[in-house]
Amino acid sequence: MINDMERQKDNNLDPGHLRPEDHIRLGRELRVEGEYDRSVEQFMKAAAHENSSRARWFSNWMLNEIEISQRKTVLESKPGALGIALTTRCNIRCIMCGSWNQPWDLPEEAVREIYGYFPYLQRVFWQGGEVFLSGHFEGLFDRASEYPDLHQVIVTNGHLIDDRWARKLAAGNVSVTFSIDGATKGTYEYIRRGSKYDRLLKNIGLINKYRSSAGNPKMSTEILMVVMRSNYREIGLMVDFAKEHGFKILQYTPIRQENGSEDIYSRRDEAAICHIREKMPGIMEKAGRYGIEVINTLPGAAPAGRAEGSPDAGKQEPPGPGPFFCLWPWQHLFIDTGGRVKPFCFCCEEVGDIASGSLDRIWNNDIMQEYRRRIIDRISAGFCDDRCVSGAIAKTALGLNI
Repeated sequence: MINDMERQKDNNLDPGHLRPEDHIRLGRELRVEGEYDRSVEQFMKAAAHENSSRARWFSNWMLNEIEISQRKTVLESKPGALGIALTTRCNIRCIMCGSWNQPWDLPEEAVREIYGYFPYLQRVFWQGGEVFLSGHFEGLFDRASEYPDLHQVIVTNGHLIDDRWARKLAAGNVSVTFSIDGATKGTYEYIRRGSKYDRLLKNIGLINKYRSSAGNPKMSTEILMVVMRSNYREIGLMVDFAKEHGFKILQYTPIRQENGSEDIYSRRDEAAICHIREKMPGIMEKAGRYGIEVINTLPGAAPAGRAEGSPDAGKQEPPGPGPFFCLWPWQHLFIDTGGRVKPFCFCCEEVGDIASGSLDRIWNNDIMQEYRRRIIDRISAGFCDDRCVSGAIAKTALGLNI
């Protein structure tokens, strides 16, 4: 066992001059190693340092870290992150999505409750439908922008970003994730019916222009590509597209359309799967040269030894040391379209519905407690997505922050 003095030396830390972030890093490392009491001590030291105007935000964060290390299933801390589907309204009719055909908007009472969470949040994730068609979005965005430590992530098709919004986004603590499923005009407009490739490029250019003039390091743009039968041959071209248009992060995610003709995974299109497997090493090498981070959650991205598409992936024990292979049930709530609530969007089991309970009540209800107990006991079946359990999802994407 490494003692704290040795650990600080290894990390080039002066024990007499540790910053809060140093204590947080040490606390997380100790927790991974199962040193829970010593982990709590580090988070308490971090909390003692903080007496600034962000004290409420930071205190909630440290209380949450402490409660995780104490392996509590009922929490006094509030969520540090929210994911929110604002509406099913959309200006495009994508071939793999039918949510626009089921009208729904986030209810007013839920919007009022979300405002109350802003002082405690580290991240809020906005999605649709198309977020810019939500009547609530601009008010929520503007209020969230009043909290400098709150990072906003926006998923959009990008078609409704005008000059005014481009200026506003470029000045914020914001990541804009563009949903782009084709690197070429023909593929993009075929998948995203009603879209205009040229308008997409124009609006990306607007963002880049104002981001460059603002010189804002807290603003970034990303690409989310849903991989399917109609576009899998363009996964390599998307790296070049990302470089040309100033994107630093590119995420590949599989289509989820069971029995749909575009789903190459559930219908096992071996030619498509082999093509992706063969091309991915070159894609990763090229992206590295371009300085682009690739987030690959496609089946087959799991650690070596796990068979691609293994039918028993969800029955495997979660990977890695210690009980915590995921922290989302301690840190996050996700409101899906229709008002259904989960800890995170990948989670299998719903924990509530905003139509029948407040977020505060859902946060510590019986199902949320069950999620926390299952992760502590490393029993994931029926609750956790195969991608998370198999290790295909990066640890930082599971709330581990290590």
